[in-house]
Amino acid sequence: MCGSTDIIKKDGFYVCNYCGTKYTVEEAKKIFLSSTVTVDKTDSISKYVEIMENAVKSQNYEEAEKYANMILEIDQHNYKAWYYKGLSAGWLSSIKNNRYIEALTCFQKAIENANNTDDIAKLKEKMNSDIFSVSLGMISLAGNMFSKVASLDNRSRIEGYISLVHKNFDGQLFADLAIDRGKMDSEIENRVFTAVSLGETNTIGNYKKLGGSGKVFKLSWNDYIDKLTACQLGYLTCARLSENNHQHLAEVYKRIVFVLNSIKNSYARDAHFTKDGEAVYQKDIDGFTNKIRELEKQDGVKYIDPIQLKKNAAETYQDPNGSETIVFILTVLVIVVALVIRFSH
Repeated sequence: MCGSTDIIKKDGFYVCNYCGTKYTVEEAKKIFLSSTVTVDKTDSISKYVEIMENAVKSQNYEEAEKYANMILEIDQHNYKAWYYKGLSAGWLSSIKNNRYIEALTCFQKAIENANNTDDIAKLKEKMNSDIFSVSLGMISLAGNMFSKVASLDNRSRIEGYISLVHKNFDGQLFADLAIDRGKMDSEIENRVFTAVSLGETNTIGNYKKLGGSGKVFKLSWNDYIDKLTACQLGYLTCARLSENNHQHLAEVYKRIVFVLNSIKNSYARDAHFTKDGEAVYQKDIDGFTNKIRELEKQDGVKYIDPIQLKKNAAETYQDPNGSETIVFILTVLVIVVALVIRFSH
């Protein structure tokens, strides 16, 4: 069978005018039906594309993806379908179902299947913007989780997503689209810094609601330390991404110093750091303070106010033995008064 649908009826059979193959009535019906369906599907592509594009305009990415898939079932080389399928996958990503790589794969297929030079140029221009939007959207998903719960796991997720973006700078798609890594890192850092700052604020706020140092028990205190440690690591991620922006880098280091002071000066009702434990944190505090000083020397600018730094440290300071000290002083006073009264008689 040659696949032609140019069939005529002859001597009780249906005969192909092209190759002479004879078909029964049932076989001929199947050929005609198949031909009709194919034509109908081909004609439907333009309608599907219109629906798909309108769905994207209204940000209905579920419907856009549905019609992109329908188009690709008919024509695997339709670059618009690949493009919108990738865009939809990117915006439909979630923490539980990260579709970032799928989106990039679809974008690559869109470029490969676009034949017209003008189409390719326009496609790359749109994709450059879309890569930023989809990448930063993924980072924001992880950032939102961290801002609510500043856990080590949520911080690791942020790092994982950043690594996912960075790996693609070695790939063909990012090279074809000339994705600016410096700009990407700056945008990522901005979102991470905001998320970590919110996570830090919420952690300290919730700790104070529980009563703060001297009021909470060891379990809550350990949780507080773990969350602030996650914030410290989050800020270190920011420092890595903003190493060329000294003014902002100094601000990141100041946040780290504040977090470390908050940990060092905290304690529970039934536990507190040893002097050696405090010394470990103090060493790190001094280290990051020196990093700020080094930036000041390089740039000839004051990034840190010594008075404010001491004030910040004082605000986070609470004596773990404070209540015991007060009791001791009161006891001494009572004894002194008693002795005075005794000897006055």
